[in-house]
Amino acid sequence: MTTAPPKTLDTVARRKWRELAPLLAEADEAALTGLMIVCQAWSHLQRAETALAGNPDDEAAQDTVTRCQRVIRQWMGELKLTPRSRKAKAPEKDERDPLLKL
Repeated sequence: MTTAPPKTLDTVARRKWRELAPLLAEADEAALTGLMIVCQAWSHLQRAETALAGNPDDEAAQDTVTRCQRVIRQWMGELKLTPRSRKAKAPEKDERDPLLKL
């Protein structure tokens, strides 16, 4: 995939975009939006960790780290960018399910 990072992303987020974009299985609008969220969260995470390095008691930075890690973990799974999500198989279709025949 050769989609350029959105201009709204900062330098750190753009670097993460260039790293992850080629790994996307699908490059539809929803996936690209999710990737943008991951990249923004990554940038915020880096800034918060830098703040914590200077002041380990900074509760706002600690909260930001926790929230960003959660967002990144959730979206990376949704985008199938984690080892576990890449191994997950699609559920088997039950041929007897009448809704599948519609």
